Amino acid sequence: MGRFKIKAINDIEIELISSNYIDVFKTLIKVFNYLVARPKKKTIMKQLSIKYENYESLIIDFFNELIYLFETENFLPLSGDFKIEKNCLIAKLKGGILGAKQHVRYVLKSATHHNFVFNEGKKIFVKFLVDI
Repeated sequence: MGRFKIKAINDIEIELISSNYIDVFKTLIKVFNYLVARPKKKTIMKQLSIKYENYESLIIDFFNELIYLFETENFLPLSGDFKIEKNCLIAKLKGGILGAKQHVRYVLKSATHHNFVFNEGKKIFVKFLVDI
């Protein structure tokens, strides 16, 4: 699993370092759980297919899909299986619903391309902002 660092002031700045692209998405789920909440049980499966032109947009689009699933269905992912093929990310997410007695840490609006940083070398470094 990749490492991450979060700064929250007016927006939330997320930095993560991962060993490969699949690990980036697994780490983004970990970040999402840290920022929003963790479900009590892994009882629901969701499948996403996200077409992309570049990895930078895919990272933002994936995080925004997590926000959308939470806002519309209270779905909180805990883990995922990922496959990248022909400019499409296929994500099989396992998670649950926000419990009645749980509270949300941050209400996330959307991940943005503002101040986006993406570096690929031995590790993948990503930095982006999330509106709250």
